Amino acid sequence: MSRRLQTVVGQCQQEEQEEQISANAASALFGPSAQTLAAIRRHLPAVVREALPFSGIKLSKDLTFDTNLMWQTLDVYYLDVRKAAFEVLCNHPVLQPKHTIGLPLVEQRAIVVSQMKVFAECKFFRFQEIYENPIRWLTCVELLYYHGITLATKFGVNFGLFGGTMMNLGSDAQRIQYGDDIANMTMLGAFGLTELGHGSNARDIETISTYDSSTEEFILNTPTETAQKIFIGNLACHGNHAAVFAQLIVNGVHHGVHVFVVKLREGDGTLSKGVRIQDCGIKSGLQGVDNGRLWLDNKRVPRDALLQRFGAVTPEGKYVSDIAHNGIRFTTMIGALVSGRIAVAQGAVNIAKVCLTIAVRYSLTRRQFGPSGQKEVPLMGYLSHQRRLLPLVAKAYALQFALNYAKDIFGNDPDPKELHILAASLKPAATWFRTKVAQECREATGGLGFMACNRIGPLMNDANIDVTWEGDNNVLLQQVATSLLKEFRMQVNSGRGFVGMLSFFAQQLNMEVRDTNPITKSRSSESHLRDADFFRHAMEYREARLLRALVHKLNRFSNLDSFDAWNRCLDLVNELGKAHIDRVVIVQFTAAVEAADPSLKPMLHTLCALHSLWVIQENMGFFMTFNYFSQLKVKAIWNEINRLLAALRPYADKLVDGFGIPEKLIDAPIAGDWVKAYSYPQVPNGAGR
Repeated sequence: MSRRLQTVVGQCQQEEQEEQISANAASALFGPSAQTLAAIRRHLPAVVREALPFSGIKLSKDLTFDTNLMWQTLDVYYLDVRKAAFEVLCNHPVLQPKHTIGLPLVEQRAIVVSQMKVFAECKFFRFQEIYENPIRWLTCVELLYYHGITLATKFGVNFGLFGGTMMNLGSDAQRIQYGDDIANMTMLGAFGLTELGHGSNARDIETISTYDSSTEEFILNTPTETAQKIFIGNLACHGNHAAVFAQLIVNGVHHGVHVFVVKLREGDGTLSKGVRIQDCGIKSGLQGVDNGRLWLDNKRVPRDALLQRFGAVTPEGKYVSDIAHNGIRFTTMIGALVSGRIAVAQGAVNIAKVCLTIAVRYSLTRRQFGPSGQKEVPLMGYLSHQRRLLPLVAKAYALQFALNYAKDIFGNDPDPKELHILAASLKPAATWFRTKVAQECREATGGLGFMACNRIGPLMNDANIDVTWEGDNNVLLQQVATSLLKEFRMQVNSGRGFVGMLSFFAQQLNMEVRDTNPITKSRSSESHLRDADFFRHAMEYREARLLRALVHKLNRFSNLDSFDAWNRCLDLVNELGKAHIDRVVIVQFTAAVEAADPSLKPMLHTLCALHSLWVIQENMGFFMTFNYFSQLKVKAIWNEINRLLAALRPYADKLVDGFGIPEKLIDAPIAGDWVKAYSYPQVPNGAGR
């Protein structure tokens, strides 16, 4: 026996007794005998009352924690801003109508634009910080999602997409020129990128801008119907300017996509010459946002309407840029707008927190069935309900810590490659999570969860678009995989070993020898299954294996053109993107546990263990395909999840209180005294009033 294997055996011997207990419990779950089933039936009432998955399972130590301290640990940035913003969102009279379902479209839109103006005029908000202090700016914007997605969207389009484009793609002079007008809302703007025929493939949009040196103007045109700008927020009613993306042509030479400031409306609200606008009409959600369609007909704008940070045109018609390649220049331009993806991801997590708070609170007070002759049991008393909601609560914590990590990088002289991969992976992870949470919470709250006044349904409808805007989720996963592949090849070719985002690759060979040996594959003690190194090793193995598999598959298709080869690998591409963000989230969660106040560590460690094991369980097909776990360990993981759920169950209400959402922003009858709310005659109407 090798020395390495002897060491592994020595580490495992002390856990032998624990593992036998886990094996017996797992056997009772996955392969019960008739005698065992009879015993389970006899003990079922007691099990349900105690909310334990199995008789005799020992709960973890006390997990009590201070919810306010937990909130400050989750939302670490600018607590003073958060408190000031919450005060306004909860108490300003203009901001109180959060539910507008059933109101005429024109009224919904009028309410939202007035709310946007009220929030923008608050002393704690300063528009120019989107460029000067983006983390503080993001802190202000992300809180709007607790109020409602419509307001957050309207605000984000005007100040984030339009204003952020002006600040991040404009020259120093242009930031000064436009900054105050955007801040005081003299300029209300739209973000004109998406076209009827081009969304994710923004590089090939059709709108054209041709330079006329005789007048020192650009002439913008919509050459085809598929070139019309569509789904453009703030366009149909309120926007008077737009940041329009178009293909730049100077003296017959194509210079790729650039951005132009285009005046849409005159002071009296009439359309400017060369501008046609149509309302997009009723959507599945976000009715308070005035999405529109835009056509430009020989629309002339002055030469300085071109945002000039990455390229400019001289009066005589010479194009100048520090970036020679059109594709690289476009990628750099879009990369400068990365804060939008972080904002969308954070917004999605905030929406999930609201839904989870409502569903968890309801599950603790709504009773259903129970032992014969005894009181009905709260929904959260059932293991099935715990498995529906508590892993999602744990993932909300996990994603929040990952987003905090992304903000750290964003706010501190970021590495563009790492930030791009983080934003492109967190956005799909967070928005798909929000989708799952909203649907699960809607179902978990029964018929009352379908009522508009209880918020979950409207939040589902309004938020559904977040899987599409700021980049289609599946396309973003391809960007993540592409970046990882480029980084892998570059580091392999350098001969200096793996560093940075691929540093874990350096130990992969040794890890595989250790992790896939028969003893490690079968380790199933509680201490091992709750160990951060176990989670990290499993996630690193998965990502490394998928990355290597993608490299090998692409090499097999080297005789094909690159497009066909890539298309044949898209199954691995998307799985690699998901594996990457799963690893990053778990690594950041474990780091947050280590850095947390000692009083919070027991609870955060338990949540981290639940989240990590749940991710492993969701991807068990992968791990079993590569024989990473023994069947015994697979069963033990399932059983350990139930142990963790049992430990967390008594703290379910405190866990959602730890999100720090003010009561007035939860604003759902079923999250409180729902019996009183629905007692005759006080039945909330569709608008929540």
